Amino acid sequence: MDIYAREYAVVDIETTGLDPERGDRIIEVAIVIYSPLKGEIDVFTSLLNPSRDCGPTSIHGLTDSDLESAPAFANLAGNIGEYLYGRIPVAHNARFDKRFIDFEYELLGYDTRRIPWLCTLKMASIAEIDCKPLSLPLLCDYLGILHPRTHTALNDARATAQLFARLIKYEQCVKYLEGLAKILKKSSFSSWPRFPATKQPSPRV
Repeated sequence: MDIYAREYAVVDIETTGLDPERGDRIIEVAIVIYSPLKGEIDVFTSLLNPSRDCGPTSIHGLTDSDLESAPAFANLAGNIGEYLYGRIPVAHNARFDKRFIDFEYELLGYDTRRIPWLCTLKMASIAEIDCKPLSLPLLCDYLGILHPRTHTALNDARATAQLFARLIKYEQCVKYLEGLAKILKKSSFSSWPRFPATKQPSPRV
C-alpha cells in the first residue's frame, strides 16, 4: 500500500458524553479529506441535533439552542457516508469516534463495524514522541502544529490531519502502516452507505 497515494477521511466528533450505549449522541461532526501529496482536498462539517440535551457546554461550547434547528445524524448519514466512501478513516483516539459513528449507522440499520480506522494517538505512541499525555492539543503544541479553539470538530479534524501528515514521516509509523497493508487492502472502504441527504448541513457559526 502506498500510504502517500491514498486519500484519508480525517474525522472528529463532539458528543453529549462518552457512551452511546447509555444514550450519548454526536452533536457535531467534521470530515477533512486529506492526501499526503495534495494536502486538504475537501471538508464536511455540521452540527447535529441529538434529540436530547447537549451535554457539557463547558467542553464543546455548544448549547441546546445551537442544536435545536440542526439536522439529525439520520438526515446527513448518506452525505457523511459519501465523504467516507473509499477512503481510510483517521481520528485521534479513533476508538471513540468509530464507536459513535458505528452506533449511529447501526440505529439506521447499517453495519460499519468491520471498517478499520487509523488512530493518530496509537501512531504517536509507536513513534515514541516524547509528549505525555498524547492528547491532540499537547501533541500539536509539541510538534508546532497550529490548533486554534480545541473541541470544535472542524478545527480538531484539521489538526489531526496535520498530525497525521507529521506522523507518517516517522520510520516507526511507516513500518506500522506497511504492516497493516494486507488488512487495509482486504477492507471494504466502499461499504459506507451513500444516499441523498434529507437536510442541509448546519456548520458551527
